Amino acid sequence: MDSGQFRLFTKESVGRCQQQALAAAELAKQKVNKDDEKDEDKPQPNPGLEAGKPLPKNYGDFPRELYGKPIEELDEFYAAKNVRTNF
Repeated sequence: MDSGQFRLFTKESVGRCQQQALAAAELAKQKVNKDDEKDEDKPQPNPGLEAGKPLPKNYGDFPRELYGKPIEELDEFYAAKNVRTNF
């Protein structure tokens, strides 16, 4: 069964998150004038994926085989944020 946008969180997921975080940090270092960036231009969390809200319909039904298992972050805003695991 295809899980669509839902992917199990694995050791490989941690590696991808770490690579994204390093790339974002490097990009931030390259910015000379951070103060010039307006709040509207900064990435924002997806309000449709806020905790406690039902999952938006465009994500489809959550696959039963992933119930009770960790999945990768759906919101790109948080995808590369501090990842800590105990594998």
